[in-house]
Amino acid sequence: MTGTAAPTKLPALKHGGGLRRIVVLAGCATVWGAAVLLLSAGFVPQLAGDETELGIRVTFLLGGLLVAVLPVLALWLPHRRQVARLLDGVLATDLAQPQVPPVAAWAHPEVAFQRLRSTAFVLSITPLLTLLILGLGSSMYLDEDASGTVALAFCLVPLAGLVATLTLPTRVLTGVQTGIDRGQVLAVRVPSRVDLGTMAWLQAFLPDGRELVLRTPSLSPRAPEPRGVVDSPDVVLVVGAGGHQGALLVPARPEEVVWLHGPVPQVRVPRDVIRAFEELAARTG
Repeated sequence: MTGTAAPTKLPALKHGGGLRRIVVLAGCATVWGAAVLLLSAGFVPQLAGDETELGIRVTFLLGGLLVAVLPVLALWLPHRRQVARLLDGVLATDLAQPQVPPVAAWAHPEVAFQRLRSTAFVLSITPLLTLLILGLGSSMYLDEDASGTVALAFCLVPLAGLVATLTLPTRVLTGVQTGIDRGQVLAVRVPSRVDLGTMAWLQAFLPDGRELVLRTPSLSPRAPEPRGVVDSPDVVLVVGAGGHQGALLVPARPEEVVWLHGPVPQVRVPRDVIRAFEELAARTG
C-alpha cells in the first residue's frame, strides 16, 4: 500500500501596492540622508584630534554606518527569508520534473527586461553623477574634504546598481540555468492573468493544487505576448537560483519563453490583483 504525502502548505501571500512602495522608498531615502549627515560629521576637519574629539568622530562614523544598514536589516533580509521559506515549500514535492532544453536554446531575456533596465539605469546613473560632482566639487573648489570624501564613498552604492543593471541579462540566464541544474522545474497550470499597466500577473497552480502568483517584468512594446505560452496545457515553471529569476515555457517551444520578474514565486501581491483573480475565478465558476 502506497500513499502520497500531503503537500507542504505555502506561506500566505502578503499584500502590497503603490502606497507601500512610496512609503518604503521615502523612508529609505530619509534614513540614508541621516547616514550621510552622520558620516560627514565624523570627518569634520575642524576637530583638533585629541582623544575626546577622536571618540566623537568614531561615534559619528559608527552611527552613520549603522543607520545606513538599517533598511537592509529591517527590509531586505526579512524579505529574503520570506522568499526562502516560500521557495522551500514550493520545491518540497516528489512530483515528476519535466525535462526542458538548456537556457542557451531559449530566447534571450534582453528584450523582456529592456524597460526595467532603462529605468534602473536612470535610477543608478543620476545619483552616481550627482554624488561624483558633489564629491569632486567639494574637494577641489570648496575645500570641504570631509564632504567630498563621504560623497565619493557613497558613489559605490549607485555604481553597484549600475553594474547590476548592465549585467542583468547575463545574470538572469545564469540563474535560470542554475535552477534547471538543481531540478527547480515544475509543471504548472496558468488559468488566470491580470494586466496591470505594462506588467502581467499570472495565477499558477501546481499539480497538487497549491497556488502561486508570478509576475512578468514591465514589458516593452517589442516584448513577446505571453498569452500563447500560458494558455498551453504543458507549460513549465523554472525557478532560478534563490528565486531571483524564473521563466514560463513550453519545452517544445522554448523560443517563446516568458521571463518572470523576481522573486519567483511572488511573496507580496497588490490587493487589486488578488481581487481581479477572485473575480475571474467567480466568473469562470
